[in-house]
Amino acid sequence: MTTLHKTPLEMFYHWEKTTPGKNYLNQPVNGTWQSLSWSEFGGRVRRVASFLLAQNYPAGSRIAIYSKNSADWIIADVAIMLASHVSVPLFVGQAEENLLYILDQSESRLVFIGKTDGADKIYDQLPAGLKKVALLGGDPNRCDTTIATLLAEFEPYNENPLPGRDQLFTLVYTSGTTGKPKGVMHTFNSPATVVHYFLTALRAGSNERLISYLPLSHIAERVFVEMDSLYGGMSVYFNDSLETFIDDIQYCQPTLFLSVPRLWMKFRERIESRLSPRLLKMLLKIPLVGNRLRSKIKRQLGLSQCSINLSGSAPLAPELQRWFANLGIDIRSAYATTESFCYGCFDLGESPCIGTVGKPLAGGDVTISEDGEVLYKADCIMSGYYLLPDKTAETLKNDYYHTSDAGVWDDNGNLIITGRLSDVFKTSKGKFVQPSGLEHALAECKLFAQLCVIGQGFSQPVALANLSAAGTPDKPAIENQIAGFLKTLNQALPHHEQIEQVFITRDEWTAENKLLTPTLKLKRREIEARYRPWVETRLETGMVVWEQ
Repeated sequence: MTTLHKTPLEMFYHWEKTTPGKNYLNQPVNGTWQSLSWSEFGGRVRRVASFLLAQNYPAGSRIAIYSKNSADWIIADVAIMLASHVSVPLFVGQAEENLLYILDQSESRLVFIGKTDGADKIYDQLPAGLKKVALLGGDPNRCDTTIATLLAEFEPYNENPLPGRDQLFTLVYTSGTTGKPKGVMHTFNSPATVVHYFLTALRAGSNERLISYLPLSHIAERVFVEMDSLYGGMSVYFNDSLETFIDDIQYCQPTLFLSVPRLWMKFRERIESRLSPRLLKMLLKIPLVGNRLRSKIKRQLGLSQCSINLSGSAPLAPELQRWFANLGIDIRSAYATTESFCYGCFDLGESPCIGTVGKPLAGGDVTISEDGEVLYKADCIMSGYYLLPDKTAETLKNDYYHTSDAGVWDDNGNLIITGRLSDVFKTSKGKFVQPSGLEHALAECKLFAQLCVIGQGFSQPVALANLSAAGTPDKPAIENQIAGFLKTLNQALPHHEQIEQVFITRDEWTAENKLLTPTLKLKRREIEARYRPWVETRLETGMVVWEQ
């Protein structure tokens, strides 16, 4: 069946009819895996849709989903489509003020609430009159009803409406790295136009297995897992918790895998905590031993059957990419945005083009403006920001979406993202510095887990960092290693980019302490706001400074 120009609902009807007994969603519950076939999934979707229709909301009403990933999340999302409403996915763990702002700005009438990872106080802060339905992991005592109750009380909605391509189907809010989240409006035209090309580029078939653990509220996971599975008929496995992640991925054995740089770093730390970097490097050079070790590591990571490993959301350090390549794990970088429905550039050639995000996918037109901004044009570009015409006009200009990302082309037509235009800062010497390039260079030092270069108004850039598991508890030894690394690095940098000091922070940066977005991007403004006062008191007091 050709999937080009089909909406997600049409694909749902197709698999429900043609492969009713085929495995679709796999959910761990209290340590036991529960599976849903396409027929069982369809029955649940249709019962939840009946409930939504019984609320008599006007067509196009906004329905929110606030939950960690689960089978119920996708059931709710497809049911919202089937009932002719508009889904509003919410990031679990985002700042409460942002969540409440989104519910208000989107005028959401109902929210499905599932597992919230300890953010239970949000129940008491939700607007009065907002109906609440508990999904898996939600608190049934603090909701109006539960999905289990709906499945028992409502008959399936048996019609198969066909939405118009220009009908709004979702509002995906940005993560708020540069201010209030903005509701990106996507019509059914976006998935109908591009998911076919995703599957073609990935060379994916209906026997693929996907593991869902990155937030489904983010466009990357929404497209890579939910949309790809709906269009390709693939099986999806959900991660129960951070503690069970390795067990869950080993059980799933995904054939396609999407991750983010932070998790790839965690994978490396896990490996190097068991084998010292020096011993690992030595063993990999021994032909027979090295091949067996590579196979064992892939099995332990759950990636032994994976044909494509993708990394997105944030830039992947070339050093980290090369490190995994030496293990026989080729990580392909991708670049896309919420506004483009996760459609952009993917590195899917015969071998990875390290340091690049590859070439534009079919149907997309990427160009670089005179001031170095990446501009993008395709049929899947958003129709605008919800209720923000001025912001829309600033972004959609001259038939192109203006990404605010800076980029250049390499000699082979691959895109290299050099940073955000807004991240550039000026030192007291009047020199401009793009921090992301320096952060990639600093990532060559395996001692660093997370990095953020700052320096607005300083004489030289400085680096904020926290340490990886590769380090030693011996502070003088760490300081000597960092000093030696910086000496070598600075010799290769222009004088105005040379790193003068490294400030080692005590805490890891996470979404919970509001220093990362829910998709694990750096929140530069928040990081600098937290640490700059401390940095200013310790400038020129030593090459390595420790937070007490």
